[in-house]
Amino acid sequence: MNFFTSKWAIAFFILPYVFMDFFFVNNMWNVYLILRAIAPLIGFSFLLIYGKMNKRNFLYLSMLSYYVVAIIVSGLINHSLSSGQILNCLMLIGLNLYIIYCIERFEQLISGLCILFTIIISLTIALMLFNHSSVYTYYQGEEVLTGIFGNKNTSQIFYLPAVGFFLILANYKTKQTKFKPLIAVALLLTFLILSQSGTAIIASTVMIFLICIYKWIKIPPFVMLLTYITIFFGIVIFDLQNTGWASSIIESLGKDPTLTNRTYIWSFALNHIKESWLWGFGVGNNIIPTYIHMPDATYTSPLTLNGILEILFTTGAFGLLFFSSMLILSFIRLQKTRKNLMSIIITYCLFSFFIISISESVFYIDRPFFWILMLMAINIERIVSSNKSKDIYENGDILLEK
Repeated sequence: MNFFTSKWAIAFFILPYVFMDFFFVNNMWNVYLILRAIAPLIGFSFLLIYGKMNKRNFLYLSMLSYYVVAIIVSGLINHSLSSGQILNCLMLIGLNLYIIYCIERFEQLISGLCILFTIIISLTIALMLFNHSSVYTYYQGEEVLTGIFGNKNTSQIFYLPAVGFFLILANYKTKQTKFKPLIAVALLLTFLILSQSGTAIIASTVMIFLICIYKWIKIPPFVMLLTYITIFFGIVIFDLQNTGWASSIIESLGKDPTLTNRTYIWSFALNHIKESWLWGFGVGNNIIPTYIHMPDATYTSPLTLNGILEILFTTGAFGLLFFSSMLILSFIRLQKTRKNLMSIIITYCLFSFFIISISESVFYIDRPFFWILMLMAINIERIVSSNKSKDIYENGDILLEK
């Protein structure tokens, strides 16, 4: 077990998830599936061999399994279920099992994740210097950085959790050695700025600001969760950004109050979900691009461009219930360790995902890092206890010394 949960093994097993777009573009999908299946297979093997799991992880996996059931049943009902979706669901459960066992050696896990993103950072810089066109694209006449992910909105769901991983790693370092992960954080933030993704810049700015001021202002995890719920209802349900002063502020910033036609998509999805509110319309349905009509625009994607709305639209109230249950369980654990720096970093990382999810469908079952953060939250008490982390009141630095 020690080999499979070592930092280099973790970096190798998670690497295929990062290069999914590369494998797809180069018609190497079968190679990708084989490499991606390694970590889930190890996870299932660990479960069969060791068979033990604490109650928190068992409860989380039970909720995750019900969420997967919602995806499959919705697909069956709507005749949209594919073998690829079933495979993705099984791999999601297997990957979560693998991470659960890796958390037993948390320093190896966080080091492995940082090794992985060190490779990504190095490769991105090399391509920026020697193959500029491979990591840049033009969007509305401006050059933006997409990195190795091919899309500026895709890159943020990798870079933002990576910022959190490096900040946690810095917590393990001495004052003399923690500068290396902090340099990585600075580079990742630079990539996000160069991507010119508005939501990514807002999310990363909020996360770094809150971490920098944690000594003076400590926002409890439940407050962060309630803030997200308030923002979701205010923007997506009640469309407040299109009313009064909010609309004026957005327009003064040169932004579109419809958030690039997203409000039309949300309105359509909210009205249409009434026809299948319990089970949704299945992952990969084409209802939105088939029936939606937007002024002066054509929309061809099946996505709702909102994380929570996407879950509701594809898996209905049943899927949303169990996804929300996983979130609440995670934040209950974070609330109990809210004075610990690692707990603060994980809370703010999850909150940054929430910010992105307002305008993007980010809770993908084939992208691992949101789920890894959730498992870190579920196991935060064990992580804090096993590594004897110091209380955040002990030191005035941005990051604690071990």
